[in-house]
Amino acid sequence: SCGENGMAGNDELNVLTGLKERSIREKGCGYTLKELGVIAYHRGDLAQARQKLEKAAEIHRQRDRYTDFLRSLNNLIGVARAEKQYEQALAYYQEAVPYFNVISSEFDRAMLEIAMGGTLFEMGNYQEAEAAFRRANSPYLQRSRHVYQRALIWQCLGNTLLKQNRLDESERCLQESASLWADASDDLMLANTLGTLGELYAERKGMAKTAVSYLDQAISLLIKYPDDAAAVRLQEEFLTLKDSLVKA
Repeated sequence: SCGENGMAGNDELNVLTGLKERSIREKGCGYTLKELGVIAYHRGDLAQARQKLEKAAEIHRQRDRYTDFLRSLNNLIGVARAEKQYEQALAYYQEAVPYFNVISSEFDRAMLEIAMGGTLFEMGNYQEAEAAFRRANSPYLQRSRHVYQRALIWQCLGNTLLKQNRLDESERCLQESASLWADASDDLMLANTLGTLGELYAERKGMAKTAVSYLDQAISLLIKYPDDAAAVRLQEEFLTLKDSLVKA
C-alpha cells in the first residue's frame, strides 16, 4: 500500500499541501501586517500601527521567526515612544530580551538597545540610557559598515553625556558622530549633531564664538529642508540659542 513505501497517500498529500499553504499565508501575513503598521506609524495613526504590529509580532513568534518578531517589537517601541507611553515601550523591550541569545543577528540586538536607550533618555534616566547605548555600541557594530547606526549611537551617547554635564566625553562622541554623518552624506542628521556641539560649547566659559560657529553650520544645513517639520523645529531652537549667545 502507499503507506508502506514511504510515500504519502492522497489524503496525506492534501494535509501536507494545506499545511504548507497555511505556513506561507501566515508568514506573508506577518510581513504584510508589519509593513502596514509601519505605514500607519508614518501617517500618524498610532493606534492602527500598534494593532498591526502587535498582530505581526505574534504571528512571527508563533512561527518561530524570532528575528522578525524582534523587529516588530522594535517598531512597537517606536510607536509607544511616539505616544509617550514609556512603560509600554519598556515592556516591549523586556518581551524581546529572552530572545537575544536565540537570534544570530547582533545588528537587531543593537537596534533594540538603541530603542531602549532612546526610551530611557526621554524618561530622563540618563545613566541607564547611557548603559543601553554602550551595549548597542558593540565591537561588531563598530567594525561594521552600518555607518548610519554607528553615527546614531555616537550622537545618542553624546547627548546623554551632555545631559550629565560630562562635556569632554560628550564632545568626543559628538565629533565622532559628525564625522560619520559627513561620510554618510546625511546633512539633516549632521546638522542635528553640529547643533548639539553648539549647545555643548555654549556651556563652556569663553567658548561662545565656537558655539555660534557650530550653530551657524547647523542652521545653514537645516535651511535646505523647509518642508521637514523636525528640521524647522531644530532650526528655531538653534537660532534662539545663537541669539542668546550673541546678545550675552
